[in-house]
Amino acid sequence: MIFMNTEHITNAFKISQHLSTKSRKLGCVTLEERIAHNVRRLRGDLTQRELADAMSARGWKWQHQTVGMIEQGNRSVKLAEALDLVEVLQLRDLQELTADPGVGEAKRAWQRAYDAHEDLFDAARELQDAQYELASLLSYLEDETNESLPFNDEAIDLVLGWSPESAVKLAYPKDPGVAEGEAVNRWMSHLLAGPYGERLRALSDRESAREHNGER
Repeated sequence: MIFMNTEHITNAFKISQHLSTKSRKLGCVTLEERIAHNVRRLRGDLTQRELADAMSARGWKWQHQTVGMIEQGNRSVKLAEALDLVEVLQLRDLQELTADPGVGEAKRAWQRAYDAHEDLFDAARELQDAQYELASLLSYLEDETNESLPFNDEAIDLVLGWSPESAVKLAYPKDPGVAEGEAVNRWMSHLLAGPYGERLRALSDRESAREHNGER
């Protein structure tokens, strides 16, 4: 389930401002720089000492200082060492260890977007089910009992009036130039203004053409 707080909303608006800077920082020119970044990222919860011990078990004279030097780009990794690193870190192949860090970042961003979309879908269904249940119970209580409710009519109308679009509105500040009912358009405009806007615009155009042909 996704919950938004002020920090999440603030960070969302900073994303587009930092994308180009982050992309420049991710750029690794040499193979050593790529491996250094990827080892730091891919070892996850493994400490430098634990990684060194795992490599030592495979016959390499590694200490935690060795891992530190590799991660700082101060020590190269032999091909045979790299192949063992692939197994120790449980990677798919050597390319995952030597790829530009942007590849791994893109993979994680894709997975985050996919998971978030699944959460949004589940949350929308849960919202609808809860609203239907609440409306049914209110109807029963009004018709069959004289019990007082722990919330007033204003609170009831607020909850029953919520929709997925109302959550989208919360993700964007008040814009005097855009009507309240165009929150989804603001969402897309925010994405299209970013560095990947050309691809998103092409996707939007293809979807529009597909819908148009389907209506025909």
